[in-house]
Amino acid sequence: MAAVIPIQNEPLTKEHYIIADNIDVLTQVYDENINLVVYKRKVPVKISQYAHKLLKLEKSFLINQIIELNNVELKLKSVLPDDDCRDLFIDDLYTISEMFAVLFDLDKIGFRLSVLEHAMCPRFHVDKVICRLLTTYGDTGTEWLSENNLDRNKLGRGNNGLSDEMSEIYCDEDQVQRISPYDIALFKGESWPNNTGQGIVHRSPKVDKTNPRLLLSLDIV
Repeated sequence: MAAVIPIQNEPLTKEHYIIADNIDVLTQVYDENINLVVYKRKVPVKISQYAHKLLKLEKSFLINQIIELNNVELKLKSVLPDDDCRDLFIDDLYTISEMFAVLFDLDKIGFRLSVLEHAMCPRFHVDKVICRLLTTYGDTGTEWLSENNLDRNKLGRGNNGLSDEMSEIYCDEDQVQRISPYDIALFKGESWPNNTGQGIVHRSPKVDKTNPRLLLSLDIV
């Protein structure tokens, strides 16, 4: 079980997220007023080159398992296609995995790396998890809503069968936010202590076979 600090959250304000280009920002996930943390980063060109090759060569590629941190590199080397840029790509995946494990004091993590040809979760929703890390390699990132552009009453059955665009779950479509490619985002879910009704609201972006998405998702287990 993760070493998550129990906290008693007050209702979220519009400043419920923090975005910065310093890796230390990820520790702000423990702030009781924050439910989304985004670390903006740049990656070497070789990593993006390999990501785009993977999108082209491995349309159905998927790793989805609970894995011990010290086995992440070995697992990736056993399944990822060989290439001059592969080791650098694996190093990046391992670094993110290690960072996530250290942040939550984990020996093993829920690890998912997949090429997606359709939106996994096309509707705005909240996750029934403690905290989930998401980063998109080389293409469209996860979309999310700030509290001042959100009507939580329209989540789930509250949408009355209407689409996000018609249900008025958000006030301003132009203010729908998006995580940039390669940025690392920590999404607090409904299972974070005392966070029921406050999990970050998000959805998968639109993708298709001509514009697939390479997504890394890490979960606390």
